Amino acid sequence: MFGVELYPRKHISNKNKIDLILVTELPNHSSIEEKPIDWRYEKLLNNIIQSIGKKLNHDVLLVTVFKQRPDFIRTPLRDEVLDFEKRLSEVVNFSKPKLILALGKTVGKSLLKKDLPVEKMRNLTYNFHNVPLRVTYDINNILNNSDYKKPTWIDFQWVRDFLIN
Repeated sequence: MFGVELYPRKHISNKNKIDLILVTELPNHSSIEEKPIDWRYEKLLNNIIQSIGKKLNHDVLLVTVFKQRPDFIRTPLRDEVLDFEKRLSEVVNFSKPKLILALGKTVGKSLLKKDLPVEKMRNLTYNFHNVPLRVTYDINNILNNSDYKKPTWIDFQWVRDFLIN
């Protein structure tokens, strides 16, 4: 389909109504081994999505900034961000989601063109190709610092309520 998402899209078709697009920086799925790279990330992400009554690759789609995991942690290059925006635009045009949720500062900065901390991007609704866009913490932030659990859960409760209405 469009771009490289975190998970294989075996069950996604235009028959599935995508309610939510989650955008993260790095893929967590190894295309060579066809399995997740970090099982803790995988489990937490699925638990969060299920807790708002959604299912990954059914009504939630995950798109990544990087097509492949870089060899070392780095900020995406300008060309990579432009390619990502193009891929995300195609996915948005195809799936017509109700909401896009950017996970983490790098993704928020890329989409909003503002270099702000996540705390300043949270709780505001932006727009990406006429689709509401919100920003919250990345799953890795939660795994590395439990202080981010509560605000992230508050953000996902907002997402749940937004998608219901």
